[in-house]
Amino acid sequence: MKYTFNEWREKYSTLTLEEQIKYHNELEVGYPDQAHYDLNFAIKVFDLVNPKEVTEAGGWKGDLANIMLNKYDIKSWLNIEICQNAIDNTKCKDDRHKYLMPDSFDWFDSKIYKGMFLATHFIEHLSTEHFDKLLETLSDVEFVYFEAPLNDTPQNWFDYFGTHKLEYGWNQIKEKFATHQIVIENSQCKLFKKK
Repeated sequence: MKYTFNEWREKYSTLTLEEQIKYHNELEVGYPDQAHYDLNFAIKVFDLVNPKEVTEAGGWKGDLANIMLNKYDIKSWLNIEICQNAIDNTKCKDDRHKYLMPDSFDWFDSKIYKGMFLATHFIEHLSTEHFDKLLETLSDVEFVYFEAPLNDTPQNWFDYFGTHKLEYGWNQIKEKFATHQIVIENSQCKLFKKK
């Protein structure tokens, strides 16, 4: 790979979208299985919310969509993904599942969100600046489901073997996401509802 994980963290804010896409394509070649989610918790979320439309950030190869589209009456699932290799190797062939390849690395825009917004093992790969922008655009979304391997308190990912970057802990995320409150949660999964 062109960059070590520490180098990618350092260059995160200066890489172009094309450079990020190329890097993530290299990641897919080296680490093709990136489907990380707590299925039991996700089922609790979908049972509670019963979404008709879903917007997923960083849905990779559509593994979670593939399961949920077969289990629930969902009309559409938009998967926002910058890894072309993941898109090309999708596991979800359902016509209701569509990919959106953003035209910028900071693609956050409330106009593209429909229904419940979910991101499993995605937010930990964002900078604090990008996460703040994401939260701003989610302020009017009724249900937001985040799953991430974060501590309650801030953390530093230096020398971490992977592309984790977000330094916020869950306590900070809850404070910053003041427009929403938690409905159900466990240590890594949080379903937020607009207040």
